[in-house]
Amino acid sequence: MGNADLETAALILQRLRGKVLVFDHAFHGKTRSSFIILKDLGVSIAKRVAIPVPYRAFAAGAGNYDAALFWQAYPSVAAKTACPAFFAPMEDAPGKVRRPFIDSLEGILCFSRPCAGWFSKFRDVGYVQYMPPVAESPRLECHDPLRVLFWYRYKLSAADVACFISKYSGRSTLSVLSRNDYGKELRGLPKLPSRCHATLGRQWYSREKYLELLDWCDVFVAPRKREGIGLAYLEAMARGKLILAWNGSTMNEYIRHWENGLLFRKLPSRINLSDLDRLRRSSFKHARRVRAALESVVRT
Repeated sequence: MGNADLETAALILQRLRGKVLVFDHAFHGKTRSSFIILKDLGVSIAKRVAIPVPYRAFAAGAGNYDAALFWQAYPSVAAKTACPAFFAPMEDAPGKVRRPFIDSLEGILCFSRPCAGWFSKFRDVGYVQYMPPVAESPRLECHDPLRVLFWYRYKLSAADVACFISKYSGRSTLSVLSRNDYGKELRGLPKLPSRCHATLGRQWYSREKYLELLDWCDVFVAPRKREGIGLAYLEAMARGKLILAWNGSTMNEYIRHWENGLLFRKLPSRINLSDLDRLRRSSFKHARRVRAALESVVRT
């Protein structure tokens, strides 16, 4: 991936400046992640259709729009839209998307390097890393007690990770806040050391409350084993937080273990976590570089 991929990404974003019909996952309407990212990329959503609404019915009326964008969603059948169609696939799209649909597109915009590599077998693709706007002057020194935020689902329980951080960080106390939708993490709380304080919230936080929680924490535990883009942990990086994440795409495209974050498939039996401030500074420095590169593409 090089300059040609960035140039293709810039050209695709230019084509998405007018009235855009967006085909999207229904789940994104709840989290509003697609709205946040597309607005940041300069894409104007004239109409949003949640897949799996019958695709052909909307494809026929797409002549009222300047472009159609399939945002991390794709139809079960390929039908030529009445306006130029573009695709921004999820990380797991390779091998699942049918060739007639790929051939019907004007362009493909990828945010995952492996995903871009797979689609490039069929056509030129645009590839660029996404990073939300970075904080101007975030705090990059950890609190004492250390503040850890868990959000949504994670392969390892909040209790296991909290015990791990508490044991190897050298911190006398640890404050843990976990958003828990499934009740699984409740069973692990008795395992927490006595010096750890844990709070769990069950509700969907408002975006304003969620950003307050990001500002509160020092360490953010990324929620999933793989991400299409990963707005949750990227927003944490952009606010100067240390990310502990599963070693999978797209996390391992932004995070290098022990260089600007922590990546695991399982928690190691021994590790020195005493220099968390260095990792936070490195993480935020990397976030600023990625954001600068993205802005150069969006402004083109």
